Amino acid sequence: AVNIYGQLGYLWLEDDNKDDVNGVEFLIGASVDFTPNIGAFLDFRQSNLTNETNFGDQDFTFQDVRVGVRVLF
Repeated sequence: AVNIYGQLGYLWLEDDNKDDVNGVEFLIGASVDFTPNIGAFLDFRQSNLTNETNFGDQDFTFQDVRVGVRVLF
């Protein structure tokens, strides 16, 4: 079986000085089951974050890809 999925969320990070960055994060991915207990997946995630400062907004974009094998037991 092949599955395609997506997630949408909001990410908020804060340090000890109460400075924070926040923004929208999304993930899309696919998985395939080789047997009922073994499968593989591929995910792509992107986070679009903004840090609001007195000197203007700073925008950050982070992207990552994950590939893995799942074993259910």
